[in-house]
Amino acid sequence: MKKLLITTGAIAICGIVASGINASAATFVASTTYNGHTYELWASRAILWADAKAEAIAQGGYLATLTTLQETLAVYDSFIGDDFFTANDGPQYQAWLGGYTTAPNQTTRDPTAWAWVTGEAWSAFDISNFGPGEPNGDSTGLTINRYGTPQWNDEGGLVGGYIVEKGAVPDSGSSVALLGGVFATVALLRRRFGR
Repeated sequence: MKKLLITTGAIAICGIVASGINASAATFVASTTYNGHTYELWASRAILWADAKAEAIAQGGYLATLTTLQETLAVYDSFIGDDFFTANDGPQYQAWLGGYTTAPNQTTRDPTAWAWVTGEAWSAFDISNFGPGEPNGDSTGLTINRYGTPQWNDEGGLVGGYIVEKGAVPDSGSSVALLGGVFATVALLRRRFGR
């Protein structure tokens, strides 16, 4: 029991230290609200999609899921021209969103082979919002502002920032199941260790 507690504590401390290191690498740029959600734009010298996803979670949100034209334009128009999100071309002006490829090898030219981190449906809007020639197959995650527009780009490398969304995540049933599993595990541990 003592060894389990020490190991668990060490893992928790490593996680806190690692998330603190990652979070300090990004700089807050601006925020906006739309439909009860807050969107924060963060700049980072160069960040991968997986790291941006982890930072968004550490900041109490998730990578933004812009699922309608209205939401996309509201967020994009709020951030354009803020000295990071400009109408310039290049990876340093792109921001990660919460879209990721569902292709097994993370390389796809198929605009339907994508999903949102929240489990929201990948819609006809999402399929049609890729920029010209995109997705082109360098697919780890989804970005916005590749060409100074609110269109999607699939990106496989480093970009200049990410957008965190904060607000209630639509429930696809998985969070209820997860919460039930957590409660069951806690109850089992309490019975096992008599607490």
